Amino acid sequence: MEKNSQVIQKFILASKSCSILGTIYGKCIIKNTNNIQKDTCISEFQKFKSCLENIVCSKYT
Repeated sequence: MEKNSQVIQKFILASKSCSILGTIYGKCIIKNTNNIQKDTCISEFQKFKSCLENIVCSKYT
């Protein structure tokens, strides 16, 4: 149970730390809602994903 709590805390930290990139990605999706296709906003998504991974993975090491 304690390990699950630690994992959840890491994701909370990651989402707080990456909130600007998440907002940018979300705005891109909203802007393209009527014309959404595969890889729409891929650049924004990759930056957001990379931020999340860097924080979560660095907390495990």
